[in-house]
Amino acid sequence: MHAIPTRERSPQRRRAWIPAREDHGSGLNGEPRSPIDPAPTVCRFYGRCPEGFDRCRHEMPVLRSVADGPTRWPATGSKESALNVRLAVNGTLMRGFALNGNLLAAGATFVRETTTGPSYRLWSIGDRHPAMIRVAHGGAAIAVEVWEVPAAGLATILLGEPHGLCVGKVRLADGEETLGVLGEPVLCEGQREITEYGGWRPYVTARPTS
Repeated sequence: MHAIPTRERSPQRRRAWIPAREDHGSGLNGEPRSPIDPAPTVCRFYGRCPEGFDRCRHEMPVLRSVADGPTRWPATGSKESALNVRLAVNGTLMRGFALNGNLLAAGATFVRETTTGPSYRLWSIGDRHPAMIRVAHGGAAIAVEVWEVPAAGLATILLGEPHGLCVGKVRLADGEETLGVLGEPVLCEGQREITEYGGWRPYVTARPTS
């Protein structure tokens, strides 16, 4: 049996023993986030991912189960990500309210709580649900929940909404524009305005119970 050589090789010989490596690109730059400070409201790859954008600064990507693999994050700009839409809800579709099950049944995933920009007013429609309307003057920031909804399920959700509610574009406090549930102005005639409460949930909490 031959002895295993132990003497130090020269740098040139050491390099000769290093196998060739495919160039897979530069990868991620910077240091990874500390595992003891996960910052769940910030994408773990924010500041390192070359595909990142501003929303990564204040949102965690939504985990989604796919048929051909484990739960994972849809890639930014991917076909899978494009099949989902963001929907801002301000009433009974929110967590803990009567119609939230319609979102869950459609496969929607909660993203975050936020508010609109200061351009909206809110009415209580018979104390059953709210209606939010965009206005040019006298508006306020209204509390909303942002959900990621499979595009195929959006129509089903809307058909389950009360009469007079519709979908339009809503501008959020951080400037992001997304789809959102709005009310038709005629729906609010003769109804109680509750803009001062800042949202449906605080209004429901504050109103007297019979």
